Amino acid sequence: MESPNRRIRFSFLLIPLILESLLGTFLWQPRFAVFAATGVILSAVYMLWMVQRVYYGEVTNDKNQKLPDLSPREWAVIAPVVAMAIFMGIAPNVFLRPTSAALEKAVQRMGQSRTQNVERAAPAASPASATLTASGR
Repeated sequence: MESPNRRIRFSFLLIPLILESLLGTFLWQPRFAVFAATGVILSAVYMLWMVQRVYYGEVTNDKNQKLPDLSPREWAVIAPVVAMAIFMGIAPNVFLRPTSAALEKAVQRMGQSRTQNVERAAPAASPASATLTASGR
């Protein structure tokens, strides 16, 4: 089973993706965006309620009363992970720079295919429509 701590950290990484999706949905169909935003809000409320009960609730199992904190060995394992996470948050370009060329190429390809799709979808002007437009009808 996945730990609640990991689930919380992963959900914070999804926030920009969720907000971008909601914005796109709102531009397409506002009713669906309101429905989805309600689900996101209710999920956040449930998660905060769960965190409160798990981390700040009373200990109900007597075996858990005397659990020790992290041992030095566990600190030695977790300290580099925490340091790397902080470094990645402070200086993300160190890790993103190697992928920039490939990302730029992918964005260019996506832009070209989107332009081609728009050109295909636009109806060609027929002589009949040109006559109607010219006559002002």
